[in-house]
Amino acid sequence: MFAPRLFLLPVVVGMTAVCSLSHGQKEAIFQDDFNRADDETVGNDWITNGPASLKDKALHFQLDDGEFRPRARRSFPKRDGGSFKVSFLFDWLRKDEGSWGFFMQLGNGAEMPKSLIYERDLAKGVGVNLAWGGRDLVGGEVPGSFGYFKNMRFNKLFMANDSRRKDTLVDNPVVTLEVDLDAGTYAVGFNGKTYPGIPLDNKGPIDTIRFVATGCSKTGFLKSSIDDVIVVGGSKSVVAKTTGEADEPATSDPEKEEKKPTGPRMVTSGELAGVDVKTFKEQVAPLMEKHCVGCHGPDKQKARLRFDGVRGFQLSDRHLWTMIHEQLSHGEMPPEDEPQPSSSDKAKALAWIVKEQRALGAGSTRRLNRREFGSALQNLTGLTVDFAYSIPGDNKVNGFDTGAEALQDAADSVNQMMEVTRRAVDGIRFLEPAPSEILRVDLVKVEKDPHKLFYAEPWIEAGMSLEKLPRIARPGLGALIEPKWPKDRSSGMFSVPPPPDGRGLVRVKFSVTSYCAFPEAPNPIAWVKIGGRVLERREITGPMDFEYQVQFEDSIIGKKGLSISFTPRVEMPYGVKGFENEDKSKPQELPDGAGLFRPVWDKRKLRDPEQQPRPFVALKQVELEPNFVAAWPPAQWKVDLGELGDNAKSAEKLLALWMERAYRRPVKATERKPFFAFYQKLRGDGMTFDAALRSTFQSVLMSSPFRYLDSTAHEDKAIADHAVASRLSFMLVGSPPDAELLELAASGKLRRPEALKAQAGRLLNDPRSYDHFLRPFVTQWLEMEQPITLVDDRRGKASYHFRRFLGDSMREETFSYIARLFADDRPAREVISSDWTMMNNTLARHYGYDGISGGQLRKVKLRKDDKRGGGIMSHAGIQSMLTWMGDNWVIYRGAWTARHILDDPPQLPPLEVPELDATAGDNKHKTARELMIQHREDPKCNVCHTKLDPIGFAFQNFDLSGRWREVEHASYQVDELDGKIAWRGKGKTRPVDTVGELPGGEKYGSYEEFKKVLVKDYQRDMVRGLMKNFMLYATGRKPDVDDMAEIDAIMKQNAAQGYPLRKMLLAVFQTKAFLAH
Repeated sequence: MFAPRLFLLPVVVGMTAVCSLSHGQKEAIFQDDFNRADDETVGNDWITNGPASLKDKALHFQLDDGEFRPRARRSFPKRDGGSFKVSFLFDWLRKDEGSWGFFMQLGNGAEMPKSLIYERDLAKGVGVNLAWGGRDLVGGEVPGSFGYFKNMRFNKLFMANDSRRKDTLVDNPVVTLEVDLDAGTYAVGFNGKTYPGIPLDNKGPIDTIRFVATGCSKTGFLKSSIDDVIVVGGSKSVVAKTTGEADEPATSDPEKEEKKPTGPRMVTSGELAGVDVKTFKEQVAPLMEKHCVGCHGPDKQKARLRFDGVRGFQLSDRHLWTMIHEQLSHGEMPPEDEPQPSSSDKAKALAWIVKEQRALGAGSTRRLNRREFGSALQNLTGLTVDFAYSIPGDNKVNGFDTGAEALQDAADSVNQMMEVTRRAVDGIRFLEPAPSEILRVDLVKVEKDPHKLFYAEPWIEAGMSLEKLPRIARPGLGALIEPKWPKDRSSGMFSVPPPPDGRGLVRVKFSVTSYCAFPEAPNPIAWVKIGGRVLERREITGPMDFEYQVQFEDSIIGKKGLSISFTPRVEMPYGVKGFENEDKSKPQELPDGAGLFRPVWDKRKLRDPEQQPRPFVALKQVELEPNFVAAWPPAQWKVDLGELGDNAKSAEKLLALWMERAYRRPVKATERKPFFAFYQKLRGDGMTFDAALRSTFQSVLMSSPFRYLDSTAHEDKAIADHAVASRLSFMLVGSPPDAELLELAASGKLRRPEALKAQAGRLLNDPRSYDHFLRPFVTQWLEMEQPITLVDDRRGKASYHFRRFLGDSMREETFSYIARLFADDRPAREVISSDWTMMNNTLARHYGYDGISGGQLRKVKLRKDDKRGGGIMSHAGIQSMLTWMGDNWVIYRGAWTARHILDDPPQLPPLEVPELDATAGDNKHKTARELMIQHREDPKCNVCHTKLDPIGFAFQNFDLSGRWREVEHASYQVDELDGKIAWRGKGKTRPVDTVGELPGGEKYGSYEEFKKVLVKDYQRDMVRGLMKNFMLYATGRKPDVDDMAEIDAIMKQNAAQGYPLRKMLLAVFQTKAFLAH
């Protein structure tokens, strides 16, 4: 699905309106100067939707305040290899801010939908996806940002105009692109600069150019035109295939008789890759010709795979050959009803694949991903700033952000890393004094009017804008902050004026404790919001500290400055003995009332907080550094560098410490030498000691040893041993190795099995492992970034107010459940089925359990009459994210189970498969089974859904919010209020239909039977899939043939014990895949 409202495109001032592409040596593939009379019809084979027309000899987009997307598209001869260039002029004048954007896209016309009702449709079939737009349309970037989309995420390249000037003029800028289809990348030329190496969003042939405006009001823009569109051949030649207009998808008719091949389809002539091309030509290629190419060749591309173009064993095809080896060795391909290769031919092909993969050798590196890079900067600088927030998102391999293939440097990522590293070094100092004093307020001993302490001279002189401050004093405890309810707006406590250049750090610390006279009241949830961002939501269970370091550049600065608020909230309904429940519902709307909400009390009579049935927070102390720069090295490191001064010796000592911590290994003098020379040059140019060191330190941060993880098979044994420490630490605690790991690596003992097992176990037990290993791994393994669906059966019920904490808790149940499986080394079957789960107070209410208080999740044994049972598939957070607001639950749930439990991911859907709209026409009166039968009548859908749909019926007992139900209604009606949904059943009820079948033919009649079949017949598949994910996450690459053999060996060793999860994970760190790549 397309990322929510992220768009953009180029803008430059004063460029000549002449396109050089039209005068090059290459012949124009397509060209249009729009030098025609004004007309609503553009002509020249352009397809528009009306608001795009000819005006003033240009392609003009008529903007309007309504919600529509003027667009124009035009096809040209298909490019399916080589390179080609595109150029156009963009004449745009922006008058003011707002939600606006403009796309320029190149893609496959057969995949690009004509309708753009949904945001996700803007990404379908698109390879090049440039955009220019306002803040909320480009991922929170500054209005006027220019960049591109990749995997639904906007990546900023540069600022195309000054967002602070509302009259910015863009006068005929030239935008150029060169697309290299063979490499899967493109370059953008703009304003005299080139941004190379940008990955295509979707690989494949390109034959269509499209321009789309979105959210652009007629009052916000004075100009909106495109001109001089040119497409020419690039530096790499290719034969273009003429296709004509491809607005309708070109689909094959499955009923037509299959064409018989006229000759060999596997190409074995010319140059072939690999160390044993003779075996490929004489044995492997003929086997594939006979058994594979019929379904994966020029006539058919099942699962979108095509083998006839494979030319031996190329590095880029490594994972394809691993997949072939896995499918062939397990007898999954060719299908059972197709002719099978002989045992001898199969053995020869498998042996050839193993031989070729091993010939590639060991030794691989990968770039630190976004999370790791931010954590490494925190570890090195001693700052707690969320550096990752400003770094573009990473591409993924099989859903994981640790895959080396996806972690390639691109123009946008390098540029942003330079900016982030600049900010990091700006936050530290060496000889310079602290730039501002620490503002402190101690509220514990105040007897009245605690807010007046903030009006002390230091706060006023620093320019603080004081806002909603606590006014209730409790001597010996602090100043009481009244709690907010879910619908209440938060108020800023104070605002910090930004520095003149808008750069720098703010440090703030709150010391608090909870306070309430009534034990029935829940603990408040602290919301900390700084600069427009909610940085944390945490339950206050007693005395606690909340400390943050925030960059001005990452924050929204209001009129008064950087707003800082600390707001306790009540996040769940509760009752208190002796107080009535507040219920303002109307009997005709909710005859049974709105349900439990909160106690009713009269503030005029109960004036003391001790009399009021609500939880308070006592604010004890506040610390604020409005211009924070941290001393380096941090005092907690306890590093003795001797006396430091403004001299070369001190600089050398600081640089040596910085580099050793940055590179995560000992650094040679030859490595330090060029950086120290750079420092000396900067001093010679007049820089101060601190400024020159900061610049030198930043250059270290941009070097490969900091940004990349070394190979654990590095030829230098010391580097290889430290690489083991780094990979282990980054995976399990999300940060560079600590002193204990580095000491073992330096001594050469870390690779010893007992030492490695002990260290991996230590890190897995580290509290950091939950947030930095379990949470990101489980999120990516189970695709838990998807939105959770929370509904009520009637709008207006009290539970409407308390969804946020429930939604958080639903996700947390799965994270904490998997964490407990690892901590207790539980058998793998408990991923599927158990008699326990993790609950807190709000989940207990959701599931119908009594006697559980507090927001902290804990292990709870399930009732015997709880038909959900344990296991992640029973979690409300899992089932509710797979409902898609009631549409096609069966499909989503079945596909998710096949992918993550059965290790049998469904094939990619055929191009332009129509969506099954369960609410359209007669569909809304059909049962789920009737809808699935209708869906499978389409031959293009039947291939996968014959297998997926019968799996999905197992979960029909789970409603939209993951609660158990025995019946369903004939139809449903949606009521919506303030973004909250009520899913009201209409008509007669009927028992839910839970009869289905698994891919192996095993039938089930209930959810309980389904889980029993999974444990009995599919546990090994689940474990194998999980081990492949462990291996990818740990090594940065998909397992190859030898890696799969190691996985099989680990599984064999642990099968008798039921595949204990902790032992299985720890065994991954003993493999050659982890230690020798």
